[in-house]
Amino acid sequence: MNDSAPSPLAQLNHYIAHHPKRNSSDPLQEYNSDGMDGTDGVFEMRSVRRFRAVWARITAENQVSQALACGPTNAGPLNSHMLVLRCLKLMQSLSPEYLRRFLSHIEALLWLEQANQANQATQGKSLRRGKGRKCS
Repeated sequence: MNDSAPSPLAQLNHYIAHHPKRNSSDPLQEYNSDGMDGTDGVFEMRSVRRFRAVWARITAENQVSQALACGPTNAGPLNSHMLVLRCLKLMQSLSPEYLRRFLSHIEALLWLEQANQANQATQGKSLRRGKGRKCS
């Protein structure tokens, strides 16, 4: 391979970088344009993007409804569980988009915690459950 000639991948990257942007009448638009995803250059149909947004909104609403239904019945005004549920309900009424993003972050943190616990269990370490964690 000749070192002076650009590789096919370099040529493709150059073409993509200097290609004019797609116009708004194109059925495929850049998914990153609404800031929902961090990947650059991913294109998808508008209907897919709308479906994804509606599905995320419905999922967030269902999660909040389930959490509110499972809340304690005789909790005091400073009960931490009830305070979290009230915050979720307020988020849902004030900014559903923020609530959706917040829940996606919480789900990612829960998944990481579960993966970490599974990893520790396979390594034979003892897990301490039910005890509070000390913050540093």
